[in-house]
Amino acid sequence: FDKNTGTVNPLTLPQFSNTTPAKDAAIMHMATSGNRLLWIGTYSFGLYVYDTETGNFKHYTRGNEQTALNNDQIFAITEDSKGNIWVGTNGGGINIIK
Repeated sequence: FDKNTGTVNPLTLPQFSNTTPAKDAAIMHMATSGNRLLWIGTYSFGLYVYDTETGNFKHYTRGNEQTALNNDQIFAITEDSKGNIWVGTNGGGINIIK
């Protein structure tokens, strides 16, 4: 929602790989952090982070890397007092993004 114009602007999740059909992603939870980041949790396509100032996306998915999630089904997102993002998944437990 653009407060200046009073209009709603659609936000399309980008497709980061051939195996991620973002247009089919079911959004399960959204949260904001700070003044500019929108965290978007999906049912089976991981976690998208949208920077409202730059229009850029970052995408977290399940994997073995240290920054990867332990499950792609995101059911809860919240920010703690230190700015860490807690991501609750379906069957994979909790991920903390610092």
